[in-house]
Amino acid sequence: MRKAVGHPYLEVLAGMHRKMSPDWYLEIGTQTGRSLALSQSNSVAIDPEFRLNQDVLTDKRQLLLMQQTSDDFFESGLLAKAGIRFGLAFLDGMHLYEFLLRDFFNTERFMAPDGRIVMHDCMPWNSNMANRDRSTVKSRAWTGDVWKIVPILKQYRPDLKVTLFDAAPTGLVVVENLDPTNRVLQENYDDIRRTFDAISDCEPIVNSFDITSTSECPWIEETKSLNFAIKLPVPRPRVQNRWGDFHFGVALQTALQRAGHRARVQTRKHWHVVETPDEIDIVLKGGANYTPVPDRRTLFWLISKTGLTEEEIAGGDHFFVAGKPALDGVASHVGKNRTSLLPQAFDPASMAPPETVAARGSAVFVGLARGGNRQMVRFALDTNSGIRLWGNGWEDTEARDFLVGERLANKELPEVYRSASAVLNDHTRAMRSAGIPSNRIFDALACATPVITDDVGWFPEDIEPYLYVVRTETEFSEAVAAAQNESLDRRMERIAFAHKIRQSHSFDARAATFVDMANAL
Repeated sequence: MRKAVGHPYLEVLAGMHRKMSPDWYLEIGTQTGRSLALSQSNSVAIDPEFRLNQDVLTDKRQLLLMQQTSDDFFESGLLAKAGIRFGLAFLDGMHLYEFLLRDFFNTERFMAPDGRIVMHDCMPWNSNMANRDRSTVKSRAWTGDVWKIVPILKQYRPDLKVTLFDAAPTGLVVVENLDPTNRVLQENYDDIRRTFDAISDCEPIVNSFDITSTSECPWIEETKSLNFAIKLPVPRPRVQNRWGDFHFGVALQTALQRAGHRARVQTRKHWHVVETPDEIDIVLKGGANYTPVPDRRTLFWLISKTGLTEEEIAGGDHFFVAGKPALDGVASHVGKNRTSLLPQAFDPASMAPPETVAARGSAVFVGLARGGNRQMVRFALDTNSGIRLWGNGWEDTEARDFLVGERLANKELPEVYRSASAVLNDHTRAMRSAGIPSNRIFDALACATPVITDDVGWFPEDIEPYLYVVRTETEFSEAVAAAQNESLDRRMERIAFAHKIRQSHSFDARAATFVDMANAL
């Protein structure tokens, strides 16, 4: 059977959002929120167990997250009461065809006349991944038997326009000419089940599919699109949510996708997995070493550590460095023509200033205890400065009385920053010695909140006036008092600056830099 090797399905879906701009979007099977984050429309998302690790609100005016089965949702009658009609729907729920069939005909009832329904995973590339029983599948990829939806629609609904695109990795079915009044599928549901329950061999039917290349897809701008694989220093997917580098990489991925490019993140366990030969590697350099693949464009971004192996120096096409002192050192090894300054960044989809000046609480610190040896927290203890604290490992330290929680969800971080009189920030020894400012600084400034930070010897010129850089307990106490007592004019100035740096220090700005360099190469 043929494997789907076209543009990744999320890129096709992102293109549909950009070009169609539906008033309402429906999604069944949201899980982490990667697909839901692409929508800027009013949205309804249905999943029995959400596992969100993305900013799914973005610019949506209205978002309904329904944690229930799709059958229960449609039975509730909510859509009919609200009078909602969807311009675009993405069905990616249970991988059993009868579930997808019900999702399809239930969704069609609430589609706009020119709407489109998109279905995922209908193009398995071997018979094992199409097994109904997930436990018998020998690979991570599992499509189940939802491929049956294609012949069902062809047989029972010839009035529909059904197009199967080879969107990697398991295809996308796009259905047009929808008719919300049609009840053929509902009326023949039992007959369909009797016929297709008896079919288990997917190969002859899938091999007969008429498949369209995504290069012919009207929602893809082929000439402008690049393809990026972001290599994370995170060990494996199982622990990725606990790593700041994962959220950093996902923010860059989303920014590249917003700009119309393909992008995916890979933990170290899957660094070797190549989806398409045209991928450009972006290596977020951490503690792990990366061996560049020959004949593959490779861009390094040294965001915390600056040591490079001989293989990395030889195989890297360009090296972005997140601090000026570190840039000078790296340039001496790899050459000035292969290095550029590129500080860390913030995610503009989540980090934003408050709409109005409001009361602010105590200073906050969010980070691991690292044995309790965090300079800003130590200053707060020694000066009796009250702070709010989040992070693992603090419960067994002197700072435990400040502890609000061991974990702070990424989606809750912006509001915590906006409500603080100051965000406390320190750096690892490696970042201090290299002169690399933390992305926590950019996050807080994007929320219009003062930052009290240790000194790394260099900060971008535009942000330096908005920082309190401290080296002693006395300077720390003075900074806490100054932050708490900033004037109304100063706070309004911070809000204006928070809007301004979206153009210079957001992940969207960093994504544009990577695209420019990739095109130059």
